[in-house]
Amino acid sequence: MSIQFLCTSCQQPIEVDDEHAGKSAACPYCRNLVSVPHESTYSPVEAVTARPAARPYGATGLPADADIFVKSLPPLDPMQAAQRAAASSFGTYALMCAALVAVLFAVATVRLINVMARAGLLSPAGRPGGVDVEKINELVAGDPWVIGPAFGAMFFALAGLGLSIASLTRVAQGNWKAIAACVLCGLYMLCNCGGALLGPALGG
Repeated sequence: MSIQFLCTSCQQPIEVDDEHAGKSAACPYCRNLVSVPHESTYSPVEAVTARPAARPYGATGLPADADIFVKSLPPLDPMQAAQRAAASSFGTYALMCAALVAVLFAVATVRLINVMARAGLLSPAGRPGGVDVEKINELVAGDPWVIGPAFGAMFFALAGLGLSIASLTRVAQGNWKAIAACVLCGLYMLCNCGGALLGPALGG
């Protein structure tokens, strides 16, 4: 069995034996060291072909035995490689946006709970009545530590959703960063929309 994946530096496909999962391998195209994943993340359409290195790895300071197990797959055309590189960048930025959404949401939530506790609006029994909801809205409207992070989280959720969609339209298979960011940002926006729709019902 073998593990097939793309070089993180030049985005060209390479192959190693599965016994080297988790180790470092030298890319036969760009000679940079890459980390071997534990399972294949690339499925070539064409047959796998071996390609010897142009010069000994030991001469460049790389592992001398790297060419024993590193193989190259048919190279991607420049357009396809560029698409994959762009998808990887968009996916990374989308995941960063999702992380910022989580941090800002946590800040806004902690602050909201603190404000409600100080105002005596936290009751263990039942949902808040219409008067409580009105008071909460008044308190929140004047607190920048609730409004600011909430708007910031919505902004980064929109940005993360857009970046993840842009990444997935380029490369969908194995694009876990874009998928995770799309799910997280989408869930946050869905919860916000649901809260906006349920707000009037809670106040009534």
